Amino acid sequence: MARNRWLMLAGTATALVLGVTAFGWARGDLTRESTTIMQNDHPPPSAGLLRRLAESADAYRTGRVVYLVAQDSGFYPVFGGFSTPDSALAAAHSFGPRWFVYATKTTPDVSITGGTYAQVILPGCYKDTRTTLWICPPKDSSRATATAMRLQDVARIDVTFIRRNGRRITVALDPEHAGATIYTIQDFDRFIVPYYTRLYGPAQVARMREDLISFVRSSLDSSTAPPPR
Repeated sequence: MARNRWLMLAGTATALVLGVTAFGWARGDLTRESTTIMQNDHPPPSAGLLRRLAESADAYRTGRVVYLVAQDSGFYPVFGGFSTPDSALAAAHSFGPRWFVYATKTTPDVSITGGTYAQVILPGCYKDTRTTLWICPPKDSSRATATAMRLQDVARIDVTFIRRNGRRITVALDPEHAGATIYTIQDFDRFIVPYYTRLYGPAQVARMREDLISFVRSSLDSSTAPPPR
């Protein structure tokens, strides 16, 4: 039985129209080429899965169909998006019988040369934790105003922390995947907790926060420990 549903899901600020077609993938068996049939013994996507699909689809905003590969159980992990159903089905098949392909489509932002505004990297805009001001655009290392960049032009994002003892710690981020960075527990509570509570529920978010506190505690304990003899 073909199931093709247009669903209106509320986002944090706007409503996202998400078209979902589930490609048949029950028990890991490939369906016929170009089919858009879900196995009869598989239920329609749950509300939790639809929320995950909506959030992942919103990262593209191209106005074109994007085929998401996602698991239909647990916390509904999404592996990624593909431009063709065949490539998505191949990825889902490699993961196992609980992975399905969902055709999604989101309304594009205003078009710009070479893509949409969803395909733009901001130059490290941030919220000032103490003043609560939104700082954008920021200044770069030469004190010049930093500019936005096209995603396709950015190979990597390096975030460098300079300790007072002069030690540098650089974290490399993939611009295709890094959408936001959080530097304080306060901002984890302000932004990450509400977001993932909506996606996962409060119990899972409480475990995420416990893991974060454990990580911070172990990091501080190791930084104050005497050097090994």
